[in-house]
Order: sequence, then structure tokens, then C-alpha cells
Amino acid sequence: MRRYFSPICLLLSTVLLFASCIDDDKTEVTLYDDIAITAFGLSSAKIYKHTTSSTGNDSVYAEMDGTVSNYPFHIDHLRGEIYNTDSLPAGIDASKSFCTYTTKNSGVVFLESFLGDSESILSTSDTVDFSAPRYVKVHAMDNSSIRRYKITVNVHKEKGDEFHWNRMPDFSGTAMLSGMKAVSTAGRILVFGTDGNNTRIYSTDNGQTWNTESTVMGPEAWHNIAQTHNGLYVLDGNMLTVSTDGGASFSRIGENNGIRRLLGGSTTALYALDGDGKIILSADGGQTWEADIMTDDMAWMPSENIGFCCTPFRFADKTDYLLLTGTRPAAEYPDDSHAMVWRKISEYAPDSKPGKWVYMNMDDSDIYPLPRLEDITVLGYGKNLLAMGGISIGNDSGEALKHIYESRDGGITWKPSADYPLPDGLDRNITTFAATVDADNNMWIVCGGTGQVWCGRLNRMGWGK
Repeated sequence: MRRYFSPICLLLSTVLLFASCIDDDKTEVTLYDDIAITAFGLSSAKIYKHTTSSTGNDSVYAEMDGTVSNYPFHIDHLRGEIYNTDSLPAGIDASKSFCTYTTKNSGVVFLESFLGDSESILSTSDTVDFSAPRYVKVHAMDNSSIRRYKITVNVHKEKGDEFHWNRMPDFSGTAMLSGMKAVSTAGRILVFGTDGNNTRIYSTDNGQTWNTESTVMGPEAWHNIAQTHNGLYVLDGNMLTVSTDGGASFSRIGENNGIRRLLGGSTTALYALDGDGKIILSADGGQTWEADIMTDDMAWMPSENIGFCCTPFRFADKTDYLLLTGTRPAAEYPDDSHAMVWRKISEYAPDSKPGKWVYMNMDDSDIYPLPRLEDITVLGYGKNLLAMGGISIGNDSGEALKHIYESRDGGITWKPSADYPLPDGLDRNITTFAATVDADNNMWIVCGGTGQVWCGRLNRMGWGK
């Protein structure tokens, strides 16, 4: 018996030791009442798309769209709101959405019914109806606390790349005008127009009603207009004038210093043609002028039907992209088949080098030049340039505003744009017209003769950030 005593004692000691270890390693579960939704998003959703069959009939089909996962959702814990600031594309069916989410401290998320009389666990594997705001509750594991959120899934009601025109009331004031130019300034649209004897100024802030401004200028003032950040400039005969109140009044700056034609303005300068047809600039608001730098043959410089446009250069900060278009006299250059286009990249950061005017030469390989049109107007719209004009010079069709031409490469090529159609019902027999873009990205066309007024906008250009 004695010989078994030691092994028995050793066995009992081992059992007691294991029992002690088991007690020490026992898992303790801590339940937290601090819970929240820390991330939320959609993983996919049904989208309806339009297509055209081989027979030309429109049809609609549906598919699941995973690109919705690229749209971030903002979580406002203070207000208990979850929403996407950038709306999902038009056509998304938010009632057929798959969502994904994470919670703090393993909180469990329950989805309330639309009536709020029941709730179920918010699933990530079944579709959820987010066509209207939904409320969810995050329950702590020990059910000691609950946090409630309102989830809103925003979807665009219109397609971003569709352009829509609205016809405004006709304006009879333009009926007798033979030349017009429009600008947008200080929340108003101004139309400068000549009746052959005087240039009169008409204004509107909504397109519904028009006012006749008290200022009357000479017959050529209507096409000698330029804008900079600090004023609206008009060359009236031999006198350069400026308005700092949105065209309500004008004050004289001084004699025109040899200016033949005022072209336009940039962030830092005014531009004009001198008596020799060369480009000159003023960096002090028209007080003094100097020759600008031109790298190409002056023979290509336009002198008629001039359009000027200044837009921010999208590839560099503190830089303007200037575009000058127009035609040469048809009697002197009867073989011209297109408009002349010049451009300048103008930097205005400290210590920047001066830019140069460059002619965008066209040869036989260029099949998309800007047509030779009367009253060429060039506008910056979004990231691209748009141009329109009256009848084609040398063409007996007599049809004005045939197309809006779009350039996506800074004015090198111009194609009739399918994205920017002219409005149905637009008078194509107009004697003159004016066009501009306002601060809200609305495009305006005001017609002479009939007095038609049109206002349009690309849908996405009106969406908030």
C-alpha cells in the first residue's frame, strides 16, 4: 500500500492544478451599452436603363448596379441621420437595394417597418426598400441602450447629361435690332443692341420681365464689350467706359488710345485690336495699353464676327484660357472655309511668364473646323467650349443657329453637339441674336426680330455640390 501512496498524491496534485488553471482561463463576457453605426453604404441596387432596339423602338431593361458602392454616406450621430450627399444616378430603384454596415461594440441593427409597428434585423443579404427614409435602431448586446437613426438614400430625379430648354416670354424690345451681344453680370442678363443709330441696353434678372436701362451709347458700342473681375467695359465711340454696378451706370475712363475693337477681358487684363489689327492689352483697367505677344502670322487674325471667351485653365491654378474667334473679310478672302481661331494661356500667379497668342492652324486633314459664321459667339460651359452663330458666310441657306458646336480640346476641333441641342421651336430666320451663360450655369439665347428668349441648362450643371 505504501508504494502506491506517492503516485496517488501526485495524481491528486495534478487534478487540483488543472482545476486551478481552468478557473483562471475562464472567459468573461463584457456587455457594452456604448453602441453606434460606424459605417453604412449600398453594395448594389437595381437600375433601369433605356435602350433603342434595332427597329428604333425604345425599351427599358433592369440590372443590378454595383457602382452605387462608390457613393459615400455621411453619418450624423448628433442628429441621428445617415444620408448620401452625392445623389445616386437617375434610374436607380432604391426599393431594391443591398446595404452594408458596421457597428460599434457589436451592436445589433433592427429595421423598423414603414408604419413603425414592427422591426426586424437589418439584412445585408436581402434587398431593402430605401425608396423613402427608413428608421433603424441599434440595440446594445445587453439590451440596456438603443440608438435610433434615420437613413435617407438620395437618387437624382433627372439624368445628368440631358439638356433642357425653357421658352421665356418674348421680348419685343429686340424686334428692330440689327446687332446684339449679351453678358451676365451682378445677377442680371444685359443685352446690348443697336438699331443702327444707337446702342440700347436691356436687362432682366429672371427672363420674365425686361427693363430698358437709361444709358444710350453709339451705334457700334454693342460689339465693343469686355468683362473682368472688377467691371464691365464698353468702348463707346472714342471713349472707354466702365460700369462697376452691373451695367446700371457707366463712367468714362478716357480716350480709346488707338483701340479699333474691344475684344474681351480675363482675370487680370482687357484685350483689344489696335488700328493695325494687332492684339493689345491693358493690365490697369484701360488706362494704358501695350502690344501683346503673337507668335503667328497676322494674316490669320480675324476682323469680323468676333467671339471672345475666357475660362479657367483646368490644368493649372491661377491660369486663364483665352479663345479668340472670328472671320476675315469675305471679299478679300473668298476661299476661307472656316473661322479663324487663336488661343492664349495666361498665367497670373506671382512671377509668371507672359503668355502668347497662337493661331490654331487648320489644314486639309482637319475635318472639324469651326464654320465661318456670322455673329460667332463662344461660351465656356462646364469643361468644354461651345460656339454658335448666324448664317454661314457664303452659304445661301439663310438658316441661322443651325447647330451648337462643341470643342473638347480647347478649340482645335468643333463638332455639332448632340449633348447641346438647340431648342425646338427656335426661330432659325432671325436677323441677329445674343447668347451668354449666367452664374447658375443657365444658357440664354435672345433673338432679334421675333424677340424669342430661351433659357436652358444641362441638368448636372444645376445640381448642388
